[in-house]
Amino acid sequence: MFLRFRKKTPISALDAGRIHTIEGVVTSPDSVPVPDTRIKCVYYFMFSEVYRKGPRGRGRPLWFVEGQRTGGTGFEVSDDTGTVWVSTAEQPVDLAGAARESGHVGKKGRRRYSVDFIRNGDTVRIRGEIENGGTGAESGLSITSPQSGKALEVLVRKISQKDSA
Repeated sequence: MFLRFRKKTPISALDAGRIHTIEGVVTSPDSVPVPDTRIKCVYYFMFSEVYRKGPRGRGRPLWFVEGQRTGGTGFEVSDDTGTVWVSTAEQPVDLAGAARESGHVGKKGRRRYSVDFIRNGDTVRIRGEIENGGTGAESGLSITSPQSGKALEVLVRKISQKDSA
């Protein structure tokens, strides 16, 4: 993911049906809570592990992957020239540079998690395919993952200083 080197396109100059890289500030009226944490955000990727005995019965305890979760609401990205709707539902998202929180769950600490998340006010750079008919943006444009099967690439350039609780 080399989004920081890609040329940005102003939102007012986007063409539907083409792949563009945009940069702007995230705004969304809604936020979702991340499970097992106090974080509220517009999009998250959570990785969780559990501490248990190894596969050979008597083996020493190890951390095993329990699962991965993603969630979020759609959000708008706006720059000086306009606004684009970003829908994160039912499409792969490749997230880099986002705020990260890690911790343990439960009194014994036998589960741990790591979550990357995007909040309102974060500055992001996104690469994807532009489509007409965005549900949230005033311009009527939305950005989705390219039809080539690649993920929607999101690079967080500046994390907002809001607290995550």
